[in-house]
Amino acid sequence: MREEEARKAGRYGQVLIPLEEARALLIEKTAPLPAEAVPLIDAQDRTIAESIRAETALPAFDRSALDGYALLSSDLAGATPAEPVYLVLQEEVPAGYQATQPITAGRTIKVMTGAPLPEGADAVIGHEWTAAGPESGIVAFRQPVTAGNGIAPSGEEYRQGELALPAGTVIGAPEMGLLAALGHDPVLVRRKPRIGLFATGDELWEGEGRPPQGKIRPTNVYALAALVREAGGEPVLLGTATDRREAVAAAVCAGLAAGVDMILSTGGVSAGDYDVVKDALHDMGAEMLFWKVALRPGAPAVAAVTEKRLLIGLSGNPAGAVILFLLLVAPVIARLSGRTWSLPRSTALLATPWEKRKGLRGFLWAKAEEREGRLWVSLLENQKCGGMRSFLESNCLVEVPAGAHAWPEGREMTVYWLPKRGLPAPN
Repeated sequence: MREEEARKAGRYGQVLIPLEEARALLIEKTAPLPAEAVPLIDAQDRTIAESIRAETALPAFDRSALDGYALLSSDLAGATPAEPVYLVLQEEVPAGYQATQPITAGRTIKVMTGAPLPEGADAVIGHEWTAAGPESGIVAFRQPVTAGNGIAPSGEEYRQGELALPAGTVIGAPEMGLLAALGHDPVLVRRKPRIGLFATGDELWEGEGRPPQGKIRPTNVYALAALVREAGGEPVLLGTATDRREAVAAAVCAGLAAGVDMILSTGGVSAGDYDVVKDALHDMGAEMLFWKVALRPGAPAVAAVTEKRLLIGLSGNPAGAVILFLLLVAPVIARLSGRTWSLPRSTALLATPWEKRKGLRGFLWAKAEEREGRLWVSLLENQKCGGMRSFLESNCLVEVPAGAHAWPEGREMTVYWLPKRGLPAPN
């Protein structure tokens, strides 16, 4: 009866929902979190909440782009090393100061990089094209200069009112520098989503020392916590739950009470006797969205909504949990934080022949490298769901369409680059 009621509720009863449909459904159920003001020094990797325009031109004034002499370019017409032009040195202006008087014909002002351009000057010439004059206070110029030379004009980077950083921009080093230059401190960013994480299974061991025979450590939680951070979220560990509905429900309730924005679990989502996450969510009255996604690894997955928050259960197998997180969950966390997220894609040539006899659409661990100007990709030998070493040794995933395939060496494949594993560097 429970399954029949769920089918009547909508897509929960649909078997093997396509990945793209599952992702669209989850994103439809989320919205960017409210904005908050944070000190600029703490804003790295946060998402800008509102588009930022330059309130003033950047730079705000004409300034010298080099160490040299500001002058009237017309004064140096005809200057040569043999017949230099001599100008009177009026004063010296370092960065952060202004000339006390405008420049007039026959006079020059020594300026440092970044110093405001003195009034009346239309060029700056580098000191290497000058020499000491015949007496103190005189500078010899050995070549002519064109108007505008050596000047960084006001608004060279951004005009007043120009869009500098659109909403949704993730703040990194260049954005930090620009925000400082524009005077945005504090800066308005999206609140970082707090993602509750727990693992299920009677086999899980959280004690110190070596686990007893038959027990394993909850490794998925820590791998997923790192991926949550990379997607823009903040992990909140909720511990482990045994393979009982009430234990799973208690973990979910603990996350809701802690005020997390989404709850993510790993394990207990398949069809075995001890896979109770789906039933626990249903018993809690959650709105069930789907169960099982059409891809390998990671097909067993459940999604639901309760108290306006998403509950997503991933496979207990490391490969299934990580790969489905990257393809399905990370974009949802990114939306909560006000940004977009996807694995970068490109194509590479298959390094060795490969055969697939049947099955769902797949994403396989792989390593790509450049050889003689071409990108080649090798599938890792171990594609079993339960291992972690292949994730560690991969820098990409290879997409394999559903059905049977036999591909020769050199066949062009679609690859998805893993976050922070790096694009291959040329040999």
